[in-house]
Amino acid sequence: MDEKPSDDEPRPRGALLLIMIYLAVMAAFWLNTYLRIWRS
Repeated sequence: MDEKPSDDEPRPRGALLLIMIYLAVMAAFWLNTYLRIWRS
């Protein structure tokens, strides 16, 4: 494990961060659409 440099492997923290950002964007988009339909 120590032989390989950490830069060679993708960091799980970055992947989790991207997933969280993606989920947040999708949730905001669906909430906006749902509220628009619900108000009208």
